[in-house]
Amino acid sequence: MADDEKKRTQEASETNFTTRGGRQDETSGAGETSGAGKPQTSPCKRGPGTMGAPAAPAADDAATVVGPPSPASSLPGDVIEKILTALVQHAPFDTASEAGRALLGCGLVSKEWQEASAKDSVWRALFLRCSPAHVRARDGPLPAPETAPSREEVVPMDEEDRGEETAASLLRRSRYFADSIVSPFRVPVPPTGCSFRALFRSRCLAGRRAAAAYRISGKMPAESGGEHYEREKFTCATVVQEGKTPYAELSAGARAHPLSDISFIFELFEVDKSRRRRDKDREYWKEHPRPGEDLGEEQRDFVTDELRHAFAGPPHFAIRGPPPHLDAPTDLGDETENLLWAATVRASEDGIVQALLPLDDRGRVMRTHSVPIDTYMDDYTSEWCRPWRLVVTAVRDNDGKMCQIVDVRGSKLPDPRPEGRHTIHFPEALMDATGPNGPHDGFYEYGADTCTGLCFFRVAPLGGDSESLECRLHLGCSANSGPKWQGVAHRWDHDCNVLCAESCARARARGEAGPYVYGGRDNEPTSEDEGDDSETVGGGSAEVTARQAFQEFRRIVPQSMGALFQVSLTWLEYRYRHNELDANVEHSYGSTTARRAQVWAADDSGDLVDMYDEAIDFHLTKVAGKLAQLNWT
Repeated sequence: MADDEKKRTQEASETNFTTRGGRQDETSGAGETSGAGKPQTSPCKRGPGTMGAPAAPAADDAATVVGPPSPASSLPGDVIEKILTALVQHAPFDTASEAGRALLGCGLVSKEWQEASAKDSVWRALFLRCSPAHVRARDGPLPAPETAPSREEVVPMDEEDRGEETAASLLRRSRYFADSIVSPFRVPVPPTGCSFRALFRSRCLAGRRAAAAYRISGKMPAESGGEHYEREKFTCATVVQEGKTPYAELSAGARAHPLSDISFIFELFEVDKSRRRRDKDREYWKEHPRPGEDLGEEQRDFVTDELRHAFAGPPHFAIRGPPPHLDAPTDLGDETENLLWAATVRASEDGIVQALLPLDDRGRVMRTHSVPIDTYMDDYTSEWCRPWRLVVTAVRDNDGKMCQIVDVRGSKLPDPRPEGRHTIHFPEALMDATGPNGPHDGFYEYGADTCTGLCFFRVAPLGGDSESLECRLHLGCSANSGPKWQGVAHRWDHDCNVLCAESCARARARGEAGPYVYGGRDNEPTSEDEGDDSETVGGGSAEVTARQAFQEFRRIVPQSMGALFQVSLTWLEYRYRHNELDANVEHSYGSTTARRAQVWAADDSGDLVDMYDEAIDFHLTKVAGKLAQLNWT
């Protein structure tokens, strides 16, 4: 009982967003910092006083205030609601918690302001500004892939044909969670019938607790420039009880909260310096135009000021404070991040959590749901992975409680040489982890030339590597592998899926596939794109905007462009005797059919056997039970 009372007291203190006398309340929680560890204060800490109304009185002195009511307190309720909505949509905030405190501080003016600050429409506007990602995924697991005998050209020589995913299966799986995807070109329809104030509170608490708990937790393998090494592995969660937990307790937790009843929110951020860097590249190409290039209208980056103001820029629910090792490049200082992509999904029947981007009828990634990625020219040192940060938040369906379980943090890119973007400086001491351009804490490129980001993360510290809940995360970029995006054809037929094989073959026959005129990867646009964008909504469709943005991005990075096509999370494989982190899962190097095709035999024979129901059930029970041991808010 004493522990329960202590926990309730702690949660009550963490949910106090109010301010006292214009200062952050000491009970508002830890873990929020701005820049190099300075406590953040709200630019609207005076509440509605910044909107032309007098500041809210200090809580301790409220009873002594005398005199006529202020003009702000006599405004109609609907006017106050509009003022507060404008406040949360347009005022500068560093974090979501800071914005929440400012909104609640406005309620101290009068009863009318308090009622307006409690309106769910105001909290809805604030919630969507911090992140428009859905908190609950579509019901049902991601469908299992269906296969058929492979085409002859895609079966490696002297290898057994394991089948190829059918066209119907590709489309069905890729589009299953598509309605939840957030991108620079689309925002999903917000959910209805929920309390946005309650959702805001839960997401704030999950982000703040994860920021406070972010720490080093073991070692992980990594790779850079073809060299393999070890680096720190991180965790951002705390468990109810440290140490080993009996299997009976894990099973009880799994029965109460099975993996099928948990939604997973993927949020992908890019360091803002990358956007500014592309702007400098744009200036470079403007001063040094290519032969025959006519830019016409002024071109802009796809991360526009309007997008950053709407939801991409701060405030975010995912807080980022100084890292445990302050000399590491993951300390961004005053740098900010932009939320560019998000998706809310459920695990597949074998436990893999995968966010696939939808394919069109020709097997190409829809640009409206994707993000262009610069993989840099001849980069085998994982530099292109640096700007990207991936945050994963789990949400339980039955009680709505949340927990931020993954935070793969990116870092700032090194500055390019003055003569142009394609001459990035890489120091000789690349393996020096303390150097500004050395190994970092975020993704690294799997296999050195796959353009697939990989990182290991400890979700639940429950003991050693074999007892804790471990996972590996893949950031799928279609520069060297995977499905191409709309407007691009594969150079080789063995890279095609069953949907794009015919259209890519026609493009190759027309001479429209292959490297760009200046060399590089398979990023030449095909003429089949012409006429695709017939639908117009409100004067311009999302597809038109996305096509223009991708074309402009390709103009700036003609030799190294890729596009996001999947993000996936795979749990450590739990077996009856030994656990295996590097599980045998088909989701690396461009595959969209992540699945556990085989597992190690339970008899310790060292053989691989086909996945069977009993092994899957055991694995899912272990994963769900360990997730249940986390501190959920």
